Amino acid sequence: MNLNHLIILLFVLANFQSISQDSIHFYNKAIVSAKVSEININDIKYRRFDNLNGPQYTVNKAEVHYIKFE
Repeated sequence: MNLNHLIILLFVLANFQSISQDSIHFYNKAIVSAKVSEININDIKYRRFDNLNGPQYTVNKAEVHYIKFE
């Protein structure tokens, strides 16, 4: 019985890890749920959280107010 509880606990913890997302807050009040993949000197690269296998977007850092990392 303890092994079953341990397996269930591991699945629950793995699920919490998989739903972590970042929030990109822009100066124009827009908020994008995303997974930030790279931050360079001039730009930020991310994938939208609703399509993590989709295209990688690039935005200029001057347009971003802040990023809330999860």
